[in-house]
Amino acid sequence: MNERLIFIGDIQGCREELEQLLEALAFDPACDRLHPVGDLVNRGPDSLGVLRLLRGLNAGGVLGNHDLHLLRTAAGLRRRGARDTLDGVLAAEDSADLLAWLSARPFIRRFEGQTCVHAGLNPTWSDPLATLQGIDPLVGDERSDFVTRVRYCTARGERPPSD
Repeated sequence: MNERLIFIGDIQGCREELEQLLEALAFDPACDRLHPVGDLVNRGPDSLGVLRLLRGLNAGGVLGNHDLHLLRTAAGLRRRGARDTLDGVLAAEDSADLLAWLSARPFIRRFEGQTCVHAGLNPTWSDPLATLQGIDPLVGDERSDFVTRVRYCTARGERPPSD
């Protein structure tokens, strides 16, 4: 059997639904590669379970805006929002290990003929991989903000004020 690349976006702390989806896909960690496309955590009831499951499956993937929010909240750089569901991760015994695993996810991954990011790429970036390489997820940066939050932009990469 050939290796499958499986991309799943916006898991958002929904471990049970993720497990059901992996079962429906007949996911086999021996011959499949799982790449969550950002927003692994927050909003759903089990962000801790999602991180433990994905780490155990040696998932790849990229960071999303909710992942950045968790990392920055854990580092004391942001406050928790009223709707956040991150307490389980922040209080877990293995929190430091899970946060280190999460922070090791890049903002961009390239595969043969494919580029994977959470939200979108700025059309002015001539080399998105080089542009996004080495950005610290704990430090606010317009490039990481763009790639994890943009919904649409102009051909010059300009976003609307509310985006």
